[in-house]
Amino acid sequence: MSAWGRPRQTECARTGCSFPCCKSRRDETSRAPSKYCKKHTCAHFYITEEVPRCEKSKDPSDSVCPYHARCPIENCRKARIQIQVENPADELRFKRQKYCGDHTCLHEGCTNMRSTLGQGRMDFRPYCNDHVCHADGCTEKNTRPCGGWYCKSHKCTNPGCSNQAVDKCQYCEEHNQCETASCTNPKRPGKEFCITHLECETDGCHKLKESHSSHCSNHTCGERGCKTSSGNFKYCQEHRCGYQDCGEHRAVEGKFCPRHSCQRCGCQKQRCYRGMYCLTHTCTDHDCGDARDYGDFCENHYRGEYGRRIEERLDEDLRKMRIDIETKDLALEGQRQRLKELDEQVRRLQSARHPHGNGLPN
Repeated sequence: MSAWGRPRQTECARTGCSFPCCKSRRDETSRAPSKYCKKHTCAHFYITEEVPRCEKSKDPSDSVCPYHARCPIENCRKARIQIQVENPADELRFKRQKYCGDHTCLHEGCTNMRSTLGQGRMDFRPYCNDHVCHADGCTEKNTRPCGGWYCKSHKCTNPGCSNQAVDKCQYCEEHNQCETASCTNPKRPGKEFCITHLECETDGCHKLKESHSSHCSNHTCGERGCKTSSGNFKYCQEHRCGYQDCGEHRAVEGKFCPRHSCQRCGCQKQRCYRGMYCLTHTCTDHDCGDARDYGDFCENHYRGEYGRRIEERLDEDLRKMRIDIETKDLALEGQRQRLKELDEQVRRLQSARHPHGNGLPN
C-alpha cells in the first residue's frame, strides 16, 4: 500500500481503464492506445483528423465526452442531438449527431449543419446547403433532386428548367421573354406576356387582359370563346341585341334579344314600338299592338272592321243602285224626248202631203 492508501501501480494497473472503479482493459485497437476502455473512450479519440486526440472520458451510455457533447457552433451552449441506438445487452446506449437541434438541417434524415448562404456568419437557415433554396435570404427547401437548387417560388417555371427565376418573375433570364412571336420584351411578373401584349386591345384601354381573352374584364364579350371587344356593352356587336342601345344577348336565331324579338313563332324580326310583334305581324289599326290574326287586323279590330266594311259595301251598293236608276231614268227621259221629236216630224210630213186637208184621215 502507498502512503495515500492506494495500491502500488502494477503491470495490470497500467493496462487497465483509467476511469475510476472500472476494471476493464484499455482500448488498444487504434494506433495510439486509449487511457480508457471502449466504454469510456470518447468517440473523438478515434477521429484521426483531430489532433490532438480527445483524452477525456465519457459516460458508458453516451458516445462522446461532455466537452464534445456540446454543439460545435461558436457560442452555442446546447448539446448535440442524442439518438438512442440498439444494444444487444439491453443497456441504454446513445450516439450523437453533429449539431444541436437549432443547427441541424430540418430535412428528414439529414444531419448536416444548417446553411448560412447569403446571410450573416451566425444567421442560419432551416436547411443545410444541400437542401435549402439558394436564393438570397430564402428559408424554403429546394426542389432537388427532381428540380434544382431553388424552391418553387424562386425556380423558373418553364418545364425542365432548374435555373433561378428573375426577381418577381416566374421565369429565369433565358425564359423570361414574351411568348408573343418576335417579341423579346420581358414578361410581366406572373404572366406569360410582356406589358405591351397584356394590355386590352380595345382602343384607348390600358387595363390588363383577362386570361384567354384579348381584352380586359370591361371589354371582354360575355359570349364564351369570343375574342371581339364588347365596347361599352356586355356583349360584342355580333352577340348583342341589335335594338338601339340594348346590350343583352341576342337570341340563338335572329339579331334581337327575346325582349325585342317578334313574339310570333318562327319570326326573327324586331318587334315594333307599340306591341310584342313586328310590323308584319302587328294589327294595322292605329296604335293597336295586338297580333295580326285576321288578315290585316287583330280579332277585335277585325270584327269592327268587318261590320264597317259591310256597311260601306251596302252604302256603296245603294249608291250604285241610285246611280243606275238615275242613269235609266235619264235614258227613259231621252227616249221620251226622242219619241216626241219623231212624232212631231211625222205630223209635219203629213201636213206637207195634204196641204188643203184637214189633217190625218179619221
